[in-house]
Amino acid sequence: ATVTVDVTDVGPAGLVTLVLVSKLGLRASTSVEVVNPKINSIAPDTVTASATGVALTVSGYFADGMTMKWKNAVNAETDLGPVTNVDGTNIRVTVPDVGPPGSATLTFTNGRVTVSERVTVVR
Repeated sequence: ATVTVDVTDVGPAGLVTLVLVSKLGLRASTSVEVVNPKINSIAPDTVTASATGVALTVSGYFADGMTMKWKNAVNAETDLGPVTNVDGTNIRVTVPDVGPPGSATLTFTNGRVTVSERVTVVR
């Protein structure tokens, strides 16, 4: 049988034990590794100023439902919505408007942990 367990707060990263108890009192347990969000890389890591619809491939650890934001070089923030369709450790993010040249930031949060990475925006 397959059991799906939704947990709203799994606590800090590390190894945790999940215990299932049946109506008859039978118990089964397993270890689950909790991994906090992490950005390993963004490709491309340099984009052209004022470009629209820019697709970025982000490698790291993510989960469906995390939220994403793009903050351009003048700190204007764009909500990119929730993370969906996580494929292992890679997701594709589309930035509607990169903004002016400088250093932009892509941020992910699960409500408890926030991670971000800089992207260079050139003329």
